[in-house]
Amino acid sequence: ARGQEHDYVQLKEVLKQVKARLPNHTNVTILAETNTRYDDLIHAMDSARSYRAQVDGEWVFAELFPDISIGDAAR
Repeated sequence: ARGQEHDYVQLKEVLKQVKARLPNHTNVTILAETNTRYDDLIHAMDSARSYRAQVDGEWVFAELFPDISIGDAAR
C-alpha cells in the first residue's frame, strides 16, 4: 500500500509476471481480513481478472486469473 491507498497498478504488474510463469492457470484466491473495505476487495478482484493490452493496434482485455475465490485471511 502507498500510504493509506493500495497500489493496484503494481498488483496488476506482479500478477502479469505470475501469469507469464503460469500461463495455463486461471484461478486465484483472495484472502481478505475482517475489516477489508468492499471497494478494496472489488479493486483487487478487477486487478486479478484481466488487463488492457494492445494487439494488432486494437485494445483488448487480456486474461489474467478470471476464476476468483474469496476467503477469510488467517488471523
